[in-house]
Amino acid sequence: MSDQERLEIGQTFGRYQIVRVLGEGGMGVVYEAMHLGLKKRFAVKTLRPSVARIPEAQTRFLREGEAASRIHHPHVVNVVDVGTEGGIPFLVMEFLEGLSLAELIEASGRMDVERSVSLLLPALSAVAAGHAQGVVHRGLKPANIFVARGAFGESITKVLDFGVSKLMAPGDGTGLTATASVLGTAAYMSPEQAMGLKDVDGRSDQFALGQILYEMLTGARAHAGENQFEVLHNIATGKLHPPRQRRPDLPAELEKILLRMLAFAPSDRYPSLLQAGRALLPYADDKVRTTLANAFKDPAAASGSATEAAPPRTRASQEYATTFQQTAAEVAATAAPGARGARRAKVAFALIAGLGIAGSLGLALGRRTPSPTHTAAATPAAPAAPAASPSPPPAPPPEARTIDVRVDPPQAAIVLDDRPAVAGHLQTTLPAGDHAAHVLRISAPGRQPKEISFGPGTAPPPQVALELVAKPVTAKHANHRGTSRAASPRAGAGSTSQAPGRGSNDALIIH
Repeated sequence: MSDQERLEIGQTFGRYQIVRVLGEGGMGVVYEAMHLGLKKRFAVKTLRPSVARIPEAQTRFLREGEAASRIHHPHVVNVVDVGTEGGIPFLVMEFLEGLSLAELIEASGRMDVERSVSLLLPALSAVAAGHAQGVVHRGLKPANIFVARGAFGESITKVLDFGVSKLMAPGDGTGLTATASVLGTAAYMSPEQAMGLKDVDGRSDQFALGQILYEMLTGARAHAGENQFEVLHNIATGKLHPPRQRRPDLPAELEKILLRMLAFAPSDRYPSLLQAGRALLPYADDKVRTTLANAFKDPAAASGSATEAAPPRTRASQEYATTFQQTAAEVAATAAPGARGARRAKVAFALIAGLGIAGSLGLALGRRTPSPTHTAAATPAAPAAPAASPSPPPAPPPEARTIDVRVDPPQAAIVLDDRPAVAGHLQTTLPAGDHAAHVLRISAPGRQPKEISFGPGTAPPPQVALELVAKPVTAKHANHRGTSRAASPRAGAGSTSQAPGRGSNDALIIH
């Protein structure tokens, strides 16, 4: 993006002063900005001037504010203002510090089951709240789910970017999500969204959330590919590795839940996100289970759990899958190896156009979404819903131990044995009968690292504070008689460097 398409640092934009760029893409830019009256930080999202000249783009952008404002939920980013300044449409959102799920997955690879489900369930609840208000997100991906740091260092999941949402209110005939316009990132599209179907409902968001959870649990995308064409082909043909092929220690019942969320036909998925969330809830940590228990409560609990059973593959759903797969297979056969390059390119484009996404492919490629780090050759696997009903796993036995450690500073890295590092707060459960010795390693820039060992009869302390690294006393601190002395507490405090992460570009609002 050229400098002419950005606001200048220090510029006054309406009631806000631009502080820095937080992120940008093909459509616009997100800035950190200071409200001139409140002296409070906000995130201001603007459209590029060249894009703002397109009426539909401007309408869709402003619709994001309307869509988000409909959803009153603690895990939806709060939009506080919307408007146009100097011909530039803008949204003003709460300022968040933390990392997106995309950054967390890239940094840690696969995550443990409890952490994955605990981070995703608040987002699932937020999107379900949107469905209750007639808003289908349609653009869910790891970059649009943000893990913010709360006031006490806790992780707070926030859903961002309702810019491609479809408002389903009665009489909404704007046509902003017409069949010919498919929105979202290819790797997380549902089959019906990739086909450009008009009646895309909340089960499409369920598919995307299933894709995200699959990636969190395995470290790889469910529908991998070297480019957008291959990804869409794999979605079209229903090719994916069952998650337990990539991660054998995954609970079998959790795999059934995930495969149902990723079922090819919408009718084979859970009827609603509330039911999907209710099935996942037993795998979350204690805090999330307690907090979201009412959010996923079954209003028809008295009638039993028959509605939770996976539905049989109906004739309609079989025909849905068959038609889609036949179209993709015919195109793939035409583009088989040996065909001339020009012809293959035309046929590949025909596949994309036939699925209804040719108009949006340029935008998707323009954002240069990186190909997945972990890819593997896809093998045919029937995405049919499992015959068995996914039942909640048994509660952990009383002997199971919960490890809960908070660290100051909250940016500190915590590593338990050989597990991936987490930031600031470690919460995990050790299985019953665990008699192994464990090591907890805690570190942060500018702090003295700590190593804590514990065994079956002990546990690490719930609060750990890392001490600042002492700075060496230099000659200029010695007194005039040539003797040295320790710096006073005031001098030591004054010489302390800024806390790690402050001022760094770690507060992103992805769009």
